[in-house]
Amino acid sequence: MKEFLKKLGRKATGRRGIGNTMTVVIIIAVVMLNLIAYTVTNAFGLYLYSPEVDDLSISGNTDHLYENARLLGKKVTVTFCYTEDNLEKHDTGKFVLTTARAFAERYPELIELRFVNLLTKLDEDNKIFDFGKYDEINCPYCRAKINYTQVADPDNFFCSGCGRKIGDIKLINDRKNKLRQNSVIFESGEGENWNYRILTDSTTPAGFVDFYTLDSQANIISYNGEEVMASMISWVLSDSHPVAYFTQHHGETADVAFSNMLTCAGYYVETIDLKKNEIPKDAGMIIISNPTSDFQLSSEDSEFRGEINKLRDYLKDGGKLYVALDPYVKELKNLESLLKEWGITLSGKENENGVFVRNIVRENSNAITTDGYTFVATHADNEIASSISSKVGAFGNDSILMREVIKLELDPSLGAIPLLISGKSSSAHAGGEMTDDAGEYPVAACSVRAEKDGKESRVFVIPTAYATASDAFLSNTYSNKDFLYATLEVLFDSNPAPYGCNRVTYRSNILENLTMGRAKLYTAIILAVPTVLAIVGIVTITRRKNR
Repeated sequence: MKEFLKKLGRKATGRRGIGNTMTVVIIIAVVMLNLIAYTVTNAFGLYLYSPEVDDLSISGNTDHLYENARLLGKKVTVTFCYTEDNLEKHDTGKFVLTTARAFAERYPELIELRFVNLLTKLDEDNKIFDFGKYDEINCPYCRAKINYTQVADPDNFFCSGCGRKIGDIKLINDRKNKLRQNSVIFESGEGENWNYRILTDSTTPAGFVDFYTLDSQANIISYNGEEVMASMISWVLSDSHPVAYFTQHHGETADVAFSNMLTCAGYYVETIDLKKNEIPKDAGMIIISNPTSDFQLSSEDSEFRGEINKLRDYLKDGGKLYVALDPYVKELKNLESLLKEWGITLSGKENENGVFVRNIVRENSNAITTDGYTFVATHADNEIASSISSKVGAFGNDSILMREVIKLELDPSLGAIPLLISGKSSSAHAGGEMTDDAGEYPVAACSVRAEKDGKESRVFVIPTAYATASDAFLSNTYSNKDFLYATLEVLFDSNPAPYGCNRVTYRSNILENLTMGRAKLYTAIILAVPTVLAIVGIVTITRRKNR
């Protein structure tokens, strides 16, 4: 052993020895680094994504939104309630200004920018600007235009369009007092065809937060200027603005990012209490978002009309229903019975204690986390799913991130078809026990049915609380938001959506993820590098020794 160490020392101190030693050290370092990467990958399956923070360019993916408008010679005016000089100095407003200028430069025949000092009411040419016209609101029932300044008694007046009494003074005052210095006004058309939309930050001191994404502490974490600018321009170019009604009083929860997405898709967003109210005629869809308690069902001979009865009648009249369900909520027998009428069943079983538990999908090769309950879903193979996939894939990656999702069981004879499916290696688990391992389970589905009067009724079910969460929407790797945009456009006839827009993330705790299957493949490739280096090093040392 001593003799070996002496020889090794002599070889290490010579000119060749130094080179040989460095080769060995480099090989060992590479092996150690890759062993660390392998350990981290197999333990967490994650890598941190660090995006650019200074790219405010627009992608141009919004071209498809304005084709018809340009053919018809329409114009859109974007009005800032700040002077241009002051806006350039504003911490958050300057980025909105940059995006607006980029849009005006790209679509000069369509978009005009205007700057008016809200305090002095003077525009760039020192002319008085009339902000009074924006006191006009829409009837919450029929969307007919109502001018607040012409209403003598705001607590007791009737809509001239539908004749219904409007007594919500808070709604009117909110609309009347909406303009502030950080307001951005989008408008197009004139007379009866005049449409406008105002974005105002009335909740934070930052200003212009409608163009940003906030975390739970109201801190700005990303800038979504292209998406919001594109969608608001598209919004005022359209004369069709249906209402998306969120149901209330069943413990429903929905992330603000989902509501903002609906606005960008061209909807008014309102709430509805189905216990007290019938579903309005202007309902573009009803959204049931992660309820914790069931919906009421009345018998046929009852004078009371239950919520399920109202939903059933709404669907028979060509209605559209969006349902998201938390897999850890108790069985909602009435609501699930309605979905079953449309061929969609949320699977589960009773455990040994008589408690109903869901079948949760667990993945292997497409898993993101080591427990297998967060995974990448793929699009199903049918006409509707393919149409959705093509819209998403045309502007980027069409991978959809799912987490803690219920296995669906579908009855095609009732019109139910899958939209998203899990991989072949997936299995279903209820209460911690595997119930089957058939794989390729539906994890999002729809049911389309033609009614007697020629109308089509549509039901969409996504059995997870995660798909519309803000962190899923913020991902630059997955396309959850674009998937939902495409679903609204294909299934619910929403306005064309702003797919594939650039997003600037300033601060985020989100980890972009590799699937476990890809992680193993990448790890094998990475480990192959030091192996090849080691072989080359050994061959080199052997050749030098034998010279």
